[in-house]
Amino acid sequence: MSNRKAAPICAIYAITNIVTGEQYIGGTSDLRKRWYQHRTLLNTGRHSNKLLQRAFDQYGKAAFRYEILEVLLRKGAYSWDIREKEYIEELKPAYNENKRPPLHYHLVGINMSDEMHARIRRACNGTNQTASEWIRNAIERCLPAEE
Repeated sequence: MSNRKAAPICAIYAITNIVTGEQYIGGTSDLRKRWYQHRTLLNTGRHSNKLLQRAFDQYGKAAFRYEILEVLLRKGAYSWDIREKEYIEELKPAYNENKRPPLHYHLVGINMSDEMHARIRRACNGTNQTASEWIRNAIERCLPAEE
């Protein structure tokens, strides 16, 4: 029997409330460690995500399923945090409400301030565009037309 530790799994995961169908989407470079952290914090009532904690307190431990959505290569083209934002934007999970909207600031190569995020959210209000679509369209309007 080997005492070797298993290699960390880089993945995008969901914590799903099987009663309501609501989800929390996360990403990590060490899935086992992150799930242990979630379980420990939820079981002790100390999870930083208050929406998830309230639901866990209301429905109980047995109402939540942990599942892997995608295993990522550790040296892949995407880093897990970018892929996590893409999942959050696509699935719009209820328990991720307190996370900053998943803007693809990596597309323009800059880190946006909270003020810039708020301005983009306001610009998107009343449109049928996600923040990422709005940013993409804004960039395209600035580029010269292809010949």
